[in-house]
Amino acid sequence: MVTTKEFVTPEMALEWLAHNENNRSLRKADVEYLKECILAGQWHVTHQGLAFWDDGELADGQHRLHAIMEAGVGVWVNVTRGMQRAAEEAIDRGIPRSNKDHLHFAGIKSDTRRVAACVCMINQYRVERSENATRWSKRRMRPDEFAQFYAAFSEAIEFAYESNKQLHACVVAAIASAWFTANRDRLAQFRSLLASGAATDAGDLAAIKLRDFLLKKQYGQGESARNDLFLKACSALRAFLDSRPLRKLYATNDHAFPLPTVR
Repeated sequence: MVTTKEFVTPEMALEWLAHNENNRSLRKADVEYLKECILAGQWHVTHQGLAFWDDGELADGQHRLHAIMEAGVGVWVNVTRGMQRAAEEAIDRGIPRSNKDHLHFAGIKSDTRRVAACVCMINQYRVERSENATRWSKRRMRPDEFAQFYAAFSEAIEFAYESNKQLHACVVAAIASAWFTANRDRLAQFRSLLASGAATDAGDLAAIKLRDFLLKKQYGQGESARNDLFLKACSALRAFLDSRPLRKLYATNDHAFPLPTVR
């Protein structure tokens, strides 16, 4: 088995993919992510690259090859040839690095809840700036891109978490989104009421309605459920800021708070 560093062009990628006869299904999101890395100048040579079995068939790297083709740009890659078939079950057995892991390696302190809240805000940020999207969609981000968003949103997220460390990340994201434009004293009251439930004013009952919904854990799981919970939290928060009653929690984008442009 021999590994060499090679400059792989789109033409080479096309030719090598012709030997991709028995690989796993292609994940379009991963190809798009790698293509963006190439086009953004964020492609780096690592120990992970391309691999071929000893019979010449592609063993690993189809997503990288498709990304090179779609980007139309050649990049340097470590290429391993002569792998034995017995090694197949050992490929891709490691744990992928999370957004939290990437922040850690960049020297940025965080935790899973704060990262999850930031992801919610990024999802809504994309919906706001999309011409046709109305719902969140999964899309991988480059580590430097996520760090940029985290730096822009982290102060707002810290504010949202201040008095209730167990608050659901989607609700944290809703409060943090409002932090940029709404009255922060009123936001702090909303945050405190979600923790205590001690509302005495009729204008505060929207916070209690959201709190009851959270306590019953009726929000479900998955990306769509998180999208709904974020928007319902926004609808409760808007009613609270206006000191008006709320009969129902609404999951519509017109209740979301505008987020500042991140560059």
